[in-house]
Amino acid sequence: MPQVIQTGPTVVYAADGTAMPVWTKDPSDVVDYTLDWSLILNSNDSIEAAEFIVEPASELTVLSVNFTATQATCWLQAGVLGLTYAVTCRVTTADGRQQEYTFQIVCGAN
Repeated sequence: MPQVIQTGPTVVYAADGTAMPVWTKDPSDVVDYTLDWSLILNSNDSIEAAEFIVEPASELTVLSVNFTATQATCWLQAGVLGLTYAVTCRVTTADGRQQEYTFQIVCGAN
């Protein structure tokens, strides 16, 4: 029987009840993560800037960031096996709104 590997995120909850996805990433992987903001943007608003911040700021690094009107994507590389990182995406919209969303990356072997 083939082994089934779940590639999507699991979920943990912050103290305020906010669901935060958790992905497992091998330290040797270079992987993209995309957040879709379309459900919380006003109908005439769009993303004008996006940045991703990694905590703790150490070996897991943001290789690049790009965005569309409704999505923000980062490419992550490296990391230390066994460590968990919080990755925060901060977007600024055309209407001047600023919003953040945090997800977690657990560095584990594939």
